[in-house]
Formats: sequence, C-alpha cells, structure tokens
Amino acid sequence: MLNGINTGEAVDFRGVVFTAELIRELQETITRCSAFGESLFTNCQFLGPLDFTRFGFQGPCWFDGASFDTVNFAHSQFHESACFLGATFGSTAVFSNAGIGAADLSRAKFKGPAHFNNLQRGPSLNFEDCIFSDLADFVSSRLVSATFENAQLESARFGRATFESQPTFRRTQFTGLANFEKVSFPAGANFRYAQFPKDCLFTGSVFGAGGSAVFAGAQFGNTAGFNNVTFNGEALFSAATCMGSISFKSSHFSDLLHGPLSAKYVNLGYAHFERAVRFEVTAKNLGLSRANFSAAAAFNVRFATVYLTDVHLRSPLTIASYQGQFKFNDLQLPDPEVGELSPLGKVTELAGVDAALLVLNDVDLSQCSFTGAYHLDQVTLEGECRFATPPARVQWGLSALPFRWWTRRKTLSDEVYWRSICPKKELDKKGWTMPSQGETAPPSAQNVAAIYRQLRKAFEDGANEPGAADFYYGEMEMRRRNKASSRSERGLLHAYWALSGFGLRASRAITWLLIAMTATIFLMTGWGLPSQPARQTATGIVSAPGRETTLVIEVPRYNLNLPFERRWTPNRFERSGRVVVNSVVFRSSGQGLTPIGVWIEMISRFTEPILLGLAILAIRGRIKRS
Repeated sequence: MLNGINTGEAVDFRGVVFTAELIRELQETITRCSAFGESLFTNCQFLGPLDFTRFGFQGPCWFDGASFDTVNFAHSQFHESACFLGATFGSTAVFSNAGIGAADLSRAKFKGPAHFNNLQRGPSLNFEDCIFSDLADFVSSRLVSATFENAQLESARFGRATFESQPTFRRTQFTGLANFEKVSFPAGANFRYAQFPKDCLFTGSVFGAGGSAVFAGAQFGNTAGFNNVTFNGEALFSAATCMGSISFKSSHFSDLLHGPLSAKYVNLGYAHFERAVRFEVTAKNLGLSRANFSAAAAFNVRFATVYLTDVHLRSPLTIASYQGQFKFNDLQLPDPEVGELSPLGKVTELAGVDAALLVLNDVDLSQCSFTGAYHLDQVTLEGECRFATPPARVQWGLSALPFRWWTRRKTLSDEVYWRSICPKKELDKKGWTMPSQGETAPPSAQNVAAIYRQLRKAFEDGANEPGAADFYYGEMEMRRRNKASSRSERGLLHAYWALSGFGLRASRAITWLLIAMTATIFLMTGWGLPSQPARQTATGIVSAPGRETTLVIEVPRYNLNLPFERRWTPNRFERSGRVVVNSVVFRSSGQGLTPIGVWIEMISRFTEPILLGLAILAIRGRIKRS
C-alpha cells in the first residue's frame, strides 16, 4: 500500500495504527524515498521501532498526539515546522544532529531517554508542560529559542548548548540531575520558580548582557553549582532557596546581584564583583574568601558564619546582621535548618583583609581572628558587635595561688587562643577554651597586644569609650604576659595591674588605698606616736628693755615608753588618723612623731597619694564609660 509514494510527495497517515508489518513497509518507503512533503501522522500509533535517520521533511510534519515506541530522527532535516504536540515517546527518542527550524513538543511525554544533542540550524523548540521521565540530552545543541515552562525533566543534560534568545524554564521541574555546564545564554535565561530537588550544575556557563539570569523563587536541593559562571547581566536570586550548598566560586558578576537567598551554605569565594552589591542571605555559612570587590558591597546576613580571608577590597565592604526574616513581595523567606544558632551574623577570620575598607555592624566577633589583617586601627565597628569574654570569675586549681579571678571584659579570640595554649600553668589555661584553630599556631602575646592597640584606636575614633577601655586592658594584659619584654617593664606592669587594673578597676585601687591607710593607722598608733605630746622649752636671760635677748629652744626627744597594751586608745587612733589623712593629700600633720613614726609618715606620703591618684583615674574612666 506504500509502494506508490515517491520522494517529496505529501503523506497522510492520520489515525493509523502501525503494526509491525506496516512499520516494515513504512521503513522500506523511508529507505527508498529521501524525503516527504507535508507529512500528517496525527494520532498515529507506532507499535515498533521506527528509524527516520537522515530523512527529510520538506513540508510541515504533524506528529501531534502520536504514540511512539523507539524512534530515531538523528540527522533528519525538518525544513518547515514540526509538531509533536501531546506526543508520547514510550522508549528512546533520538533527535541528535537533526536540522529543525521550529518544533512544538508541548505536553509531550518522554518515557525513555530523549536525545536532542548537537541540534543544527538553531531551532526554536517548545517543550511547555512536557514530561521527561528519563534523560533529556541537549549537549552541544544550538537553539534559537526554547520554552520548557512547566515541563518535568527526570535528568537533563544541556552541556555546551547555546540559547540564542532567552530560554524559558519557568516552573520547570528537574527531578534528577540538571546539567547546564558551559552553556551559553547570550540573552539571559528565565528559571523563575524552577525546581531542582537534586543537583544542578551551571559550571562555566555564560549569561550574556542581552538579558538577566533569573532564578527568582527557584528551589535547589542538595547542590547548586554556579562555579566559574559569567553573569554579564543582572543575576536575580530573589527568594531562591537551597536545602544544601550553592556555590558561585570564581564567578564573575558584571552587573547587580539580587537577593534575598536562603541556603545552608553559600560560597562566593574567588568571585569578582564589578558593580556595587547589596545582597541579603540567610545561611549557615557564607564564604567570601579571596573575593574581589571593585565597588562598594553590603551583605545583610542571618545566622551566617562569614569567611573573609584574603578578600580584596577597592571600596567599602559592609557585613551586617539582619534580625527579622527576609521578605520578598510580602512573602517571608524561610530560614535554612541551622539548629540552635543565633540569627546574629558571625565573622571568623580577617587574615589578609584591608580593614580600612571594612564595616562590621551588629556581628558576632567572639570567634574572629584578627591576626594578619591590615589597618585594623581604621576598621569601622558599628552597632553591638559581640566579642569573647573571659571564663567565670573564679577558677580554682593547684598552684601557689590556688585561684584565678577574671573580670568581665571584651576579649579577642586571639587572646583566648593564646591563653588556651601558651601559659605553662594549667590553672592559667583553665576556662580558656575555643574551637580548634586547625594547624595554625597561636599568635604571640606581642602580636595580640598590637591588635588590641589598633582596635582600641578604632574604638576611640568611634567615641566608643567602653570598648576602648576593654581593649586597652587587653593590650596591657598581653604586654604583661609578653616574655620578650624586659623584667623591669613586666614588673611595673604587674604592679600597675595588681594595684588598679591598669587604671581601669576603681574598686581595686580604692581597696588598696583603704588597706594602706588602715595599715598606716595601726603602725602609727603602735609605734609612730610618742607617749605624750612633747612641749618645747625656751631658756635664756631676759635683757633690759631695748637690748637684744637670746633664748635657746630645746626640741624634746619624742619617745615611746607606753606599755604595748596601753598604746591602743581612741585618742591615739584619732591622732594617727589625722596623720594618715594628711599624708594621703600630701600634707604634713605637724605632730611630733617617734623616729619610726617619721619613716612611716614618709612612706605613707609617697605611696598613698599614688594610690589615691590611681583610684581617681579609675573612677574617671568608669564615669566616661557609663
């Protein structure tokens, strides 16, 4: 029945059921004829394999509603439109290297592998509402336009494909691996609300300046790889979510990057940003190591631990915590699963960062190492930045002095790390613990003191007196612990610390002043005052009026002859108190004293005004910090 068909003639097989015998005859006709004209296969059923390899369709061809077993259109030429609307491909469907002008495969179902790789002539394909239950292979194809809106793809490979106009993958579901490696999107791409429940790879792809890379509302599963991707247009990841990690490592952003983005891990390490960035992200980790920012950038983060090692800055970079949930079009963006973490953003390391261009706002710096950062004296710390704190006030252990008393203050993690490893006595290490720093050796006390000094200046420039005072205390503590310093310097620092907490602990200075005054009163009462107030006696001859008179005044010797138990009277305590008070204010009491009392008063007049000055200095500092 098919023997009369010649090359180039139109064929009409609408509604025909091709049994094995009819398929054999059709196959012989395909082999004999090189091409059909207009081809009507609407609602046909092919009950066996069919091979159209290198066949030509010179007119429109209609396979809408057709049902195929295995079909091969490899190297076929569709000179006009091809319609596979609602077709069903029960097994393998091969369109590799076919020349297709335009093809409508909307609502088609591919139950086996579908191969569209190396398509020629830049076809325009419509896969809207398609279902791919197996592999969908578009590797190295060149497509003028492609629409996959609402399509379902089990596993898709588009590696090295080129979409000359913006393809639409709106609401497409990729239930398996979606491979878009080294794909060219000159006019951008639309993946709005697309779903990638497993892995998707865009490594090495290029999104041109002719449109935006739209992933707004997209949902990613385990891994989303955008490594080495070039975004020449805007990159929209607004309200995109990822259950695992999303990586933009070594990617290039020539235009704006839009959020907010929710993911467990976000990696922007080695990425290059040419324009200003304002990006919101809620994640467990945010990697910015070795990223390059040519313009100002601001990252608002929730929960994220931010890694900033060796970030290259040409303009200010702001890392700020965001307390409320992110919203996009009045819809709240869900946070990733982060356990019991605080929504406060955290920064862990600033090695290699030019801190003069860094702004940290309301972030947790309790585990941040500042070692290796530059220009820390110019860093901007805004809001309530949290730092580490010393252990509980009292730590007990085996030592000559069996306890250590720690006062509350802002502490750098560099000092915490140093104290947890470097001191020789275990009691000095007790309570100073922090997460492992890997193989990194702890910084020296001298380096930690230098870091404190620079950050203190940054606090002073920001009129943050409490922070500056805590960092001054930390600087002096590290200088006191620095074995490279001379013994005399460390001795003076130990005394300064013990007497007044480096001029910052008013209670300590006042306590020492009261102890010194009390001790002086007891010493003066017991050994410094004579038994009786001595009287001076003047002896001489009174001359006649108008003549010179000479008198000799004898200064009595002040002796203490009272028994020891009779020296402790209220009157003597009162006289001793007046002597001590006058000594504190650096005045002489004018009372007669025993030789021992003279020395006691001299020592008192030297030490107690110093203690009073330290107390006044500490009180002044406390008032400025309050």
